[in-house]
Amino acid sequence: KQYLRVDGHSFSLRDGRITAIRFFQTKIKRLGYTHTHALLSALQEACDVALPDSATQDRELMSWDEIIEVTKANVAIGSHTHTHRPLAQLDAASQNQEMSKSKLLLEKKTGRRVLSIAYPFGGHEHFTMETQDIARQCGYEFGFSYGTGINRWTTVSTHNIRRVAAPADLCSLMVRVVRRGVFWLRRP
Repeated sequence: KQYLRVDGHSFSLRDGRITAIRFFQTKIKRLGYTHTHALLSALQEACDVALPDSATQDRELMSWDEIIEVTKANVAIGSHTHTHRPLAQLDAASQNQEMSKSKLLLEKKTGRRVLSIAYPFGGHEHFTMETQDIARQCGYEFGFSYGTGINRWTTVSTHNIRRVAAPADLCSLMVRVVRRGVFWLRRP
């Protein structure tokens, strides 16, 4: 195939793959939960590929045994909601259910308190002030956005803490760290 045509949009598969990926990622993040399955089915058909089966999808995530193992090594586990839906698209009761169910399940399985939540997708369009208030009510002490930048102690909101995605490879991360003067690397 030369072009991918889905939902009234056409993308060149020769030089427009990145554009297509970004377009559909954004669309999936912005669509209501009920529409996501239909879009994935349309993409599957248009690309003539099968979606991974449940077992393959499950291997992409940590198992409960792995989660429990890392908590025993004193790694803190935070919530990411129960079903990873964009919270800003949900009413208050549904947001509460997403956050409280995840927190309770994690605490029950690990035997440890869950203090933080990273809002799904994390962009400021994906959670609201109401979301932050509900997170507090659910017992989260910290909430992480995907907004980039510096958190200043004098102005940081404990339920809107900025975070930065690490690059895909360690070398790029080290270059960023050194350029910013965070620490110096020594050669052996």
